[in-house]
Amino acid sequence: MPGMTGYEVCRRLKADAATAAIPVIFVTALDDHADELEGFDAGAVDYITKPVSPPIVRARVRTHLSLVRLEELRETRLEVVRRLGRAAAEPPRRRLALRALDRGHGDRRRR
Repeated sequence: MPGMTGYEVCRRLKADAATAAIPVIFVTALDDHADELEGFDAGAVDYITKPVSPPIVRARVRTHLSLVRLEELRETRLEVVRRLGRAAAEPPRRRLALRALDRGHGDRRRR
C-alpha cells in the first residue's frame, strides 16, 4: 500500500468508532512472529500468511463473521434487558397510563 502500512490502516480503522468493530484479517507474505504480533497489536483478529489455502481462509472468515453476529446478539439482548429494567422502574401510574394507551391502540386496530 503506497504511503501506509497495513498495520497503520488497521490502527486507523480501530481508532474510528464507525469502523472499530470491523474484524480485520491480515493476509500477508510477512511470516515472522514479530510481524504477526504487530498485526494483532494493531487490532487484527487473525493473521494468515501466504501461500493461503482458500478453504482455510473461508473457514476463518466464517468464524470471525459468526463472532461478530454473536456480539451483535449479545448487545441486542443487553439492550432488551436495559429497557425492561427501565420499564420496571417507572412509577406505577405511568405504567398504568401506558397500558391504557396500549389498550386504546389495540381497540382501534381491532375495529
